[in-house]
Amino acid sequence: MAYIVRLFKAPEIAGGQSLEGETYSERAARFDQTLIHDAFALVRDEATVGVEQIQASMDSAPPTVARPGSREKVSQMEKRAFRGQSLFVDGDAK
Repeated sequence: MAYIVRLFKAPEIAGGQSLEGETYSERAARFDQTLIHDAFALVRDEATVGVEQIQASMDSAPPTVARPGSREKVSQMEKRAFRGQSLFVDGDAK
């Protein structure tokens, strides 16, 4: 998104051909708002992928067989919290 914003200030930095047959720099030079619209949509889509990847990483803590409420379980949860992982993961002892 920041690149698109910079593009409106300096359209000459753009490369590539858009679907409309113009270069991105030509679209930016004429302040084509669909360029910003497309950028927002792309940022949204990429952010969704990023959030899913981060969530998968957070959920990747190995399950523990420690019983709920035990010192070992609390210790494992503290380690997960310190690493920024999910406190409760599939496969944990119940």
